[in-house]
Amino acid sequence: MIYVVDASVFNKLYLDEPDKGQAEAFFRHCGEQRHETVAPTLLMFEAFRTALHFGLPVKVPMSLIDGLGGLNFVPVPGHWGTLPLSVKGAPNGTTATEVHRRL
Repeated sequence: MIYVVDASVFNKLYLDEPDKGQAEAFFRHCGEQRHETVAPTLLMFEAFRTALHFGLPVKVPMSLIDGLGGLNFVPVPGHWGTLPLSVKGAPNGTTATEVHRRL
C-alpha cells in the first residue's frame, strides 16, 4: 500500500499538537508494515515555512525527513529546488536547494 503524506500530518511530528500521537502512530505503522510513504516535494518547503513560523530551526523538520528514510518525494510542477523562499536573513531569490545546502 502507498500513502501520500500531507505537510499538515508531517508537521505534527515536531509541533506540540493534540493529535501528535496519531501522526507518530501512522508513521510507525507504515514503517512496521513496510507501507510506502510518498510526499510531494512541496512538503519540504511547507515544513521549512512552518518551522520558521513557530521559531524552530529548519534542521528540525530536515532531521525528521532524513530520519524517516522511507518518505519518498515525488516531483511536482514547481519542483522544490526552484521554489523561491522568503527566509529571514536570506537574500531575495534564495531557493530551497540553497537553504538545504547550507544546513
